[in-house]
This record gives sequence, structure tokens and C-alpha cells, in this order.
Amino acid sequence: MFKEAGILTLREVAEGLEANMKALDDLVTEVQDAGSRAAKTEAAYKIENAKSRLTIKGTAIEKLTVSDIEAEALIQCEGLFTAYLIAQNHLLTVREALRAVQSKVDGYRTLAASFRNAGG
Repeated sequence: MFKEAGILTLREVAEGLEANMKALDDLVTEVQDAGSRAAKTEAAYKIENAKSRLTIKGTAIEKLTVSDIEAEALIQCEGLFTAYLIAQNHLLTVREALRAVQSKVDGYRTLAASFRNAGG
């Protein structure tokens, strides 16, 4: 969005601010969607993991350690666990993109204020 080492005009600052505000709105929506998906995948994984642990405990022929039970449950829920991790990573990535655009918006606002103060 920024030009190389050139001086921005007030119009370019306004256009940059407008474009980044639109991107910010889009990212807010994306964060909400990613958060919802992350919560749903986490719930699905945790429920299936709990079911698996209970089933393993109830059907075990020999005494298993807690670590053995958790490992076996994780193996049984591998797909859900992978989906959970991917959803969490996506949410984190979108939040970071949101923060980056917020920083750009702050920069453009500062430039716009400087133009106003300079009478420009």
C-alpha cells in the first residue's frame, strides 16, 4: 500500500485508509468465522476423545496407565485432532492479519492527522 520512499498525498492517505478499513471489516468477519469453526472443532475433538477414553477404560483387558489411555484415545481421534489444530492455527493466523491491518490503519490515521495539523 505504501509507495517506495515517496511522499504520500492527502488523497493517497485517504485512499489507503479507506482500503485498509475495508480490509479490517473483512478480517473481523473472518476472525468471527474462524473462531466459530475453531470452537466447533475443539468441542467435537474433546467429546470424541472423552468417549474414546471411557471406552478404552471400560474394555481394557489389562490395566492401562493414564498415558496409555490418552495415547490410544488420541490415535482413535486423529482426524478430529488434526482438524482441531488446523482450525486453531487458522484462527491465530487471521488474528495476526487483523493486527497487521489495524497497525496500517493506525499509521494512515496518524498521517491524516499530520496533514490536518499542517493544514495540508
